[in-house]
Amino acid sequence: MYFWNIKELKEKLKEKPLSDYEIFPYLILTIAFELLPYSSSWSNYNKWDYFSEIHMFLIPILGLIYTYHQNKGKNGTNFLQRYFSLNWVLGIRFLIPIITLMIVVLAIDLFIVEFLNDETSWYESVTFMLLEIIFYYRLGVHIKDVATHTESNSYNLKEP
Repeated sequence: MYFWNIKELKEKLKEKPLSDYEIFPYLILTIAFELLPYSSSWSNYNKWDYFSEIHMFLIPILGLIYTYHQNKGKNGTNFLQRYFSLNWVLGIRFLIPIITLMIVVLAIDLFIVEFLNDETSWYESVTFMLLEIIFYYRLGVHIKDVATHTESNSYNLKEP
């Protein structure tokens, strides 16, 4: 299982698809991490919390459709193997900018707004929405890269 090295994972996917056994941990971890935001309870919902919930629901669906088309749509192969494994590694790599942005948002709340507000602000919601969009765009780029390579090489399968 890969956690950071997206180039090595892409090379492996270009050689041959992952087995169900190899893809299963990616599936479990991806679903678990995607459900984390829904496990928190909000004390003071405002319009930006509702906006965040809408984009946290819609963007992954639209991102899934986009990445499916980047994998050649109905003519593509091994979409789930590519989606879950690349999603996991890219997600790990996105942790650094997400943590950095969380620190920046906290600093804005503390030093510019001069108080830590319990309510979600517009800049928090928009920032994380943009991160989601960038994430799915990059995921689509990586999936397309693997799909384009494997289409031209057909996994170099040779009969014994």
